[in-house]
Amino acid sequence: MRIAALALRPLVLLLAIASLLGALPLAAQTDGNFDPDFGGGDGVTSWNGGGIVDVEDLVATDSLLIGLGSFQQLAPGSPLHLHWQAFDTVGSAVASRACYVDTGTLVTFGVASRAHAGLVDSSGRLWIGGAVTILGSEDQTRALLARFDLGQNGCVLDDTFSSNGWDLLDEETSCDTLDCEVVGLAEIRRETGAVLASRYVALLAVRVNLLVTRYFLVSFDEGGSLITSFGVNGYRELVAPDVDDFAGAAYLEVDPLGRPCVYATAYDADAPSLDLDVYGFRYTVDGDLDTNFYSSGFHNFLDNDDSDIFARDFVVRPDGDWAMSAEPPAGNLYVHNQDVDGGGAFAIFTDPDRSPTQVLGQGNGMLVLVSDHHPNTATDGFRSERRMGLGVVVDTSWGAGGGRNYDVDFGGNNSDTVVEAILWHGRLVVAGKASNPTGRSGFLLRAENHHVFADGFEAGSAAAWSEGIGLSDIP
Repeated sequence: MRIAALALRPLVLLLAIASLLGALPLAAQTDGNFDPDFGGGDGVTSWNGGGIVDVEDLVATDSLLIGLGSFQQLAPGSPLHLHWQAFDTVGSAVASRACYVDTGTLVTFGVASRAHAGLVDSSGRLWIGGAVTILGSEDQTRALLARFDLGQNGCVLDDTFSSNGWDLLDEETSCDTLDCEVVGLAEIRRETGAVLASRYVALLAVRVNLLVTRYFLVSFDEGGSLITSFGVNGYRELVAPDVDDFAGAAYLEVDPLGRPCVYATAYDADAPSLDLDVYGFRYTVDGDLDTNFYSSGFHNFLDNDDSDIFARDFVVRPDGDWAMSAEPPAGNLYVHNQDVDGGGAFAIFTDPDRSPTQVLGQGNGMLVLVSDHHPNTATDGFRSERRMGLGVVVDTSWGAGGGRNYDVDFGGNNSDTVVEAILWHGRLVVAGKASNPTGRSGFLLRAENHHVFADGFEAGSAAAWSEGIGLSDIP
């Protein structure tokens, strides 16, 4: 009888769990809905420090979400300060993991600083890429790299990096006369098999004018020294025979084999009107174009001489394939490339109401998309969707019929902007900024997702959350 009773206990437990789940409200069980366990019950957390917060990126460890960008006090003429703020697993701000960096801490005669890109590396250190404005006859913007020690309270620069915790990428001669910024960061991890010790890659943007940007990949070791065998003395400019100039944004990732990949908008040199198309580039660990990528190392994914097309986001999936989003001026476009090594088929999805700006890959092959605005609303809110296959088939179990609209409103001019989205422990987390009555707040929104996969299987594991490897615990 005792054996029989013990055998029944698992069944009783399962029935109890089923009963509990059945008692939960339907909204709490729907993927894409606000996560009630985050941000005090409404799925949203925010911060502004009593001033103006501009969020530009989101990175994560296993236990922390870190929003980064800049902070400015409300007083007129106040300078921009590089800023980051950490949050725990329930969306509470961690007071001991916050940073409002005084510009003079980063560079002598600096008058402003800001962060554009972040990375938590395989050793748990927070890397920041951005820019510092140098006081002079002309206010010169210089590309900044800084590294912080997350193992200590407060805003502590890691002085094992470049002797003082920060450095300027000023070796490229064009940065002596033009504005330069770090807009992307990634780690080539030892686990990829491509390197014996971790090395790092930054995407350097050189602003030629309002319409043209030059891009360089820069490689350096964990101490901040340039790896001179990469490209030319550590720098590799993005150039290709079919590319005239770059315009608009560019995005950097490292694929599972340690190859730096860049997705960018550029002028097609072969087009009679120099129209804008979206290009992909893949490089070897030494900074050479990888000829196994479309036989040339680069590819025009959407060659359309009749319309400009702009790159929005991409993700390199565990098998090395790319998923991308792009947008023409009229109507919206979503692209999922099936096989970048063989130049295989890719599908195009168009819908004038949806503009997917963030692309995320789940471990089960599904794609999660986040748009800057939701359907039929031109100025406010944003939207998430989940799609199957090549991205054309809508997963109707997400939100209401495949999509979920959000509106983050802090009482300002009723506007919000998405800057980054990640899958953190399987759940969608969106970072952005929204106006409040006196300034601007940063926000994080977490959504339900019951398709949670173990690290190493899910495309959105700790290695992908920050283009590095998250820590299992940070005090």
